[in-house]
Amino acid sequence: MLTPNGRGAIAVIAIWGEPLSLAESILESLFEASSGKRISQLKRGSLMYGRWRATQEDVVVVPFSDRFEIQCHGGKVAPLSILKSLSEKGVGEASADEALAHFEKRSWLAELTTAMTQATTERTALTLLSQFHQVPNLIAEIQADVQAGKSKSTNLISRLDQILSWERLGRHLTTPWSVVLCGRPNVGKSSLINAIVGFERAIVHEVAGTTRDVVTQLTAVDGWPIELKDTAGLRESNDAIEIQGVALSHSEINQADLVIAVFDASQLDAAANWELIDAVKASIVVINKIDLISDSRALDQWASARPACCEPQIQTTSTTEKKGIEELVLAVAKRLVPAEPPTDVLIPATRLQVEMIQRLRHLIEGENWKAAGDLVGDW
Repeated sequence: MLTPNGRGAIAVIAIWGEPLSLAESILESLFEASSGKRISQLKRGSLMYGRWRATQEDVVVVPFSDRFEIQCHGGKVAPLSILKSLSEKGVGEASADEALAHFEKRSWLAELTTAMTQATTERTALTLLSQFHQVPNLIAEIQADVQAGKSKSTNLISRLDQILSWERLGRHLTTPWSVVLCGRPNVGKSSLINAIVGFERAIVHEVAGTTRDVVTQLTAVDGWPIELKDTAGLRESNDAIEIQGVALSHSEINQADLVIAVFDASQLDAAANWELIDAVKASIVVINKIDLISDSRALDQWASARPACCEPQIQTTSTTEKKGIEELVLAVAKRLVPAEPPTDVLIPATRLQVEMIQRLRHLIEGENWKAAGDLVGDW
């Protein structure tokens, strides 16, 4: 399957082999064209509509010089039934990566094609699609600079550094950002997670220390995929299970892309709170349960005690009254992606693409123009 499982209206299955005529004969036995024609009568790249004999599903068959593609309904049932029919005819199943490796070398476009099958939101898919259309021109510009040699080296290194500056965003076009909520027990982290995702994902209880494990939920903010993580309350404890939960919390905090420290508005302690904020390197501080305080001056005094070293963004919320949730979500999106990704710069979306840029930069720094030309010529 060349398309991701269950994410599209249409699924695409590729079949190939040596000789290709064997794949053609297998398809002939499984597919019935509405026109009554045989697949062998098709021109390369043209379409043939018909039915899959085993299931009577409507499908389209497209012949290419090195493979055939079967386009069917998306989801799981239709493509899996086709794969099963092919398997019963002795056809082995390959991964999408194996298919791309067979059809084309691991060029920038091939890597991008794989990345597009892994996008989980409309925004990330459109960003990758925009890149796909821009890649030929952008690579041609880099190739021209490499051919110009030393006279363009400063400009080229600057261009490559700009590409590498988008590595973090590129990585998260296919994998979600890790956003960790942490804080003392019973400050409302679980309620906040539930308010953000719109349903009760995390257990909420008035007893402190209810969350012992890391509770995760995939969602999206402003179109960017994130994995929200509700962690155990940070406090000293003699409970062995809670101690493990706190250790897990610290592990998640250390690996997070964004840390949100949550506090109870009615229990603000300037010294202890700011010490925790600094310890976890929180980018956003949420003062939750603001419905419990009637005078905002205490909050202002607490904020004014901020040490010079701490510069997090402060948000106020009330999950009970559904206040400040939308503002918090927008703040998270802005922290993760401060600037709109450009359309005129390559964004490395895979590990190999990052390595391609790093390798090219190394060759140019060493003025190895022959090797640099050979490398970028393969893109």
